[in-house]
Amino acid sequence: MLLKRLERIIEIKEKKKEEKEKELKELTELLNITENEIQRTKEEYAKNYSKLFSGLMEGSDFYILKDYLSYLEDREKLLIQKRLYLVKKMDEIKEQLLSIYRELKKLETLKEKALSTKRKEELKALQKKIDEIALRSKEAFV
Repeated sequence: MLLKRLERIIEIKEKKKEEKEKELKELTELLNITENEIQRTKEEYAKNYSKLFSGLMEGSDFYILKDYLSYLEDREKLLIQKRLYLVKKMDEIKEQLLSIYRELKKLETLKEKALSTKRKEELKALQKKIDEIALRSKEAFV
C-alpha cells in the first residue's frame, strides 16, 4: 500500500518536473528572442542616430527622426525590463525545479526502503513456511 502511494507521488512529481522544464525551455526561447530584439533595436538606433548628424535635413525630417529615436529608446527600455522579468521568472522556476529534484530523490529513497522492507517481510514469511514444512516432515519421519 505504501509502495503504491509512493509510486503515485513520484509519478505526480515527475509530471510537475516535466511541466517546469517545459516552462523553463519556453522562457529561455523567449529570452533569446528578447535579446535579439534588444540588439536589433540598438543597431537601428545607432544607424538612425548617425543620420541625425549627417548633414542636410529638413525640419520635418529632423523631428520625425528625433521622434523615431525616442521611440527606439523607449522600446529598448521596455525590452530590457522584459528581459529582467524573464530572468527573474527563470530563476524562480530553477529554484522550483531544484526543490522537485530534491523531493524526487527523497521519495526514491523512501521507495527503496519500502521495497526492502517488503522483501524482508516476504522472505520472513517464506522462511516461516519452509520451517513449518521442515518441522512437519521431521514429525512424519519420527
